[in-house]
Amino acid sequence: MKKTAEGEAKVILSKLTGHENMDKKLLISSIQNLRSKKNRDEDIIKLGRKLYEILLENGLNESEIINPIRLLDKVDGMIYQKQYEQALELIEVLDSTEPCPPVDEKGEKIYYLSNFFEASILWQLVLNPITEKLNWAISPRNTYLKIKAQIMLSLENFKESEKIANEILKFNPVSFDANIILADIYKKANAEKFKKYLFKAYNVCYNTGDLKIFLHKLSAYYEMKKDFVTAYAVLYVISFFDNITLVEKELDRLIIEINKNRIDKFTPLTVEEINRIMTREKIPFYIKSEIFKLICEMYYDILVEDYNNEPLVGLCKSVLKDISRNSPNLVKDIEKLAKKAKNEKK
Repeated sequence: MKKTAEGEAKVILSKLTGHENMDKKLLISSIQNLRSKKNRDEDIIKLGRKLYEILLENGLNESEIINPIRLLDKVDGMIYQKQYEQALELIEVLDSTEPCPPVDEKGEKIYYLSNFFEASILWQLVLNPITEKLNWAISPRNTYLKIKAQIMLSLENFKESEKIANEILKFNPVSFDANIILADIYKKANAEKFKKYLFKAYNVCYNTGDLKIFLHKLSAYYEMKKDFVTAYAVLYVISFFDNITLVEKELDRLIIEINKNRIDKFTPLTVEEINRIMTREKIPFYIKSEIFKLICEMYYDILVEDYNNEPLVGLCKSVLKDISRNSPNLVKDIEKLAKKAKNEKK
């Protein structure tokens, strides 16, 4: 007979020793063990709820109802104050409220993505040519596990951070964040693996914010290699689409390093020289416009809110079809999700 979460909770509570942290650790351990088993989502939710109740009893100033947005704000504050253990407990509560991928009731694999654009990337990079039906859903598990992996990275628990990042990639193989975390894990230990994961992250990069992270870290790679000129060129590219004052201090620091090994003073590179260096090193620095993501979201909102604006609907649809040529089902999937959301609003 399957041991229920109710039963497991009773066993856990019977082992309590009066130490405040012991009960929480046992509950978290039990939740993590259940994740490795199939069809235990309901049990995980019950244990997560019990963990939340203990946190409330211990002074968590929150409502009886789990509010993900408020709790995420609380997690951010805890991380800022380096209260990592408390942040991890709250993330465990949040994560327990979400189902565990990667299979559905028919036994087919489900991809748990962060947004519509990741669905398009998955079609074009991972499933191209398309050999299977893409079964996907948008899930906050990406965020919860990313935060958990980042905390482990901050605690220098590299093994656990790597394990969580790889877990994300199992159900979201186009996660920029998971690849960046893996890159950071190898930053000190293995420069070439650091670079390898940076380029894996770039392959699924779709906005200027992510591109800036990629370029910042890639500049650090060349700095580690003592190639300060290339590090300077890579970092300077950020000013092509953002304010140069954001990287000015770092550029000045690199100029000091460059001048240490020169007789003549370094002259800031021209755009043409930067382009030549980037081309020579095979470093990409242009991405598809963020307009695609915006149009995905706009098309979804228009359908959900029933704005009755035929020209706008037609424009969004034609742009989406044009950009996602290798993703023929993307528009239909957005329409299905919008129809479901619209029906739920009634």
